[in-house]
Amino acid sequence: MLELHFEVEGEDLLYRRLEGISEKLNNWRKTFVRTGSFLKKTFRDNFLFTGDLLEKRWAPLKPQTIMAKMRRGQTDDPLIGTGKMMESFASDPQKMYVRVYNPVEYFKYHQSNKARRVLPRRVMISLTKRMREQIVKFFQEQVQEALKFRE
Repeated sequence: MLELHFEVEGEDLLYRRLEGISEKLNNWRKTFVRTGSFLKKTFRDNFLFTGDLLEKRWAPLKPQTIMAKMRRGQTDDPLIGTGKMMESFASDPQKMYVRVYNPVEYFKYHQSNKARRVLPRRVMISLTKRMREQIVKFFQEQVQEALKFRE
């Protein structure tokens, strides 16, 4: 017969550190607020980099589109006419998820991956490897905060 006995040095300390962790990690809203803010800023900034921040460079405007925009007194940047779409990213953080979206009615026509003949696709919402890594860090920070030593 084999009998094993374990003794955890600092068992009381370990218990205090683990006590209440499940409650702290049952609600990720704080992290989803950070994630939503990070994504909204990145998606907004992506307009200034014509898609490069999401590693999906936007097609340049056609000369006739540039001329039309200039006549209206607008910038020749793709997707920036009034700035409404660029400024309209929103987030809805919850306990277990965050929804990041753009409510502007014509957003979907630019973002969609449906077959197209006239309007080129210009991706405004996407996740790169770098963005995913940053989001993982947000979650790691919440876990580390939950595990902080409590006397």
